Amino acid sequence: QNALGRVATGMALEFNKQHQLGVDLNNALGKDFFDIGETPKVFANVNNKSSLKISAEINDSAALTTSDYQLTVAGYTASGISYTLTKLDDGTTTTMQTSHRINEDGSISLTLSPPVDGMNFVISNEIGSPSEPGDSFLIRPTRGGASKINVAIEDPKAIAAASPVRTSVAAGNIGTGKLKLNQVIDNSNLQAYPWTTNPPPPISIYLDDTKTARGQLSYSFYDTSSNPPESLGKLNLDKPINTDKLVLSANGKFTPILIRFDDPKTTGGPLTYSIYDNSSPANPQLLQNWMDPANPVPLKNIPYDPSKEAMMFVGKDFAYRIDFSGNPKPGDSFTIGYNTEAKGDNRNMLALADLQNQQILSKGTATFQVAHHQNVATVGTATRRAEINNDAEKSLLAQAQRDQQEVAGVNLDEEAANLLRFQESYQACAQVISTADELFRTILGVVGR
Repeated sequence: QNALGRVATGMALEFNKQHQLGVDLNNALGKDFFDIGETPKVFANVNNKSSLKISAEINDSAALTTSDYQLTVAGYTASGISYTLTKLDDGTTTTMQTSHRINEDGSISLTLSPPVDGMNFVISNEIGSPSEPGDSFLIRPTRGGASKINVAIEDPKAIAAASPVRTSVAAGNIGTGKLKLNQVIDNSNLQAYPWTTNPPPPISIYLDDTKTARGQLSYSFYDTSSNPPESLGKLNLDKPINTDKLVLSANGKFTPILIRFDDPKTTGGPLTYSIYDNSSPANPQLLQNWMDPANPVPLKNIPYDPSKEAMMFVGKDFAYRIDFSGNPKPGDSFTIGYNTEAKGDNRNMLALADLQNQQILSKGTATFQVAHHQNVATVGTATRRAEINNDAEKSLLAQAQRDQQEVAGVNLDEEAANLLRFQESYQACAQVISTADELFRTILGVVGR
């Protein structure tokens, strides 16, 4: 049941994530396509002494397992309250400590770190009722996934089949340059970034030492204005990025982009381009790299290298990667805008369909179909093993019954033959007695004369 639930849960979460990266016929970003109810499910031990409440969230479908877990309040340490998470199928334990998380709405949640097997844990308890050592919780991440899954969308117009980004080439371009949307990227793990702050705080981006469970590169964002730097979340990518060509939104909204190739006579060198905020096409404003707010770098006169030209634009709702190709000429321009012409655009639908080919589950080693086939094979193997064991037990039972019958059993044919034999013996004995009686009477009669 856990294995089937993992397939259903993983498929629903990944489908929802990709669906949210598209736009529907109302020009709105997609919503959750599937509803999986309260998954994971957390059960508090009835003997808990405190009113501590635990909720679990799935943050990485690839890391989900088929096990249940037990979370126990281990006790108090110098750094706070310690918790122990036990994986029930093999007894593996993880020690966890409390940490703070900034939510999308600006609120702060008390969580447990590190995340384990694709799950985050959020804790809460009533005022005046601290956590008690020994309190425990049973966590079932996927058991109800298959039975609770439902379609959450009723209006066909709400299906986000189109991509939210549209690129275009200016009609007057004379070069062969092309601008292509490479990928729309989920940035739900980067929601702590202060999107509405302008200018934003100083940002540092680091490539993590380890990849995600799906094998993606993980970039951590930090606000370096605080000491120590405050984590703003992560951006998980299939390909590496050049942070010099990463543009962060500063107003929390989708920023229309104009990319214009500069005149070499003006720049005095090789072909370059500049990037503008095209919110006002009549008066585009040069964008800046805000990695260091004290010294923002204008995004102008960027050398063009078609062999490795790629840019990343990161906004509040999603991020996207743009690739250049061909040979643009000075003065050529390209625009990137929000897709308000979703009709006839099925790019996100194709991305949704492609989920069936992606190795997502089992730490990026199995597609949904492969994981389901593995479940079927496991059930089939277990069923066949049970049938073989049943046949063997039946043979043992039959042999035991034969052995018992040989010692204490009754053969009706043999007993019937014995009865006939005993009857004949009885009749013979009766004849002997009758003869003896007659003889005795004869003797007495002779003597009596």
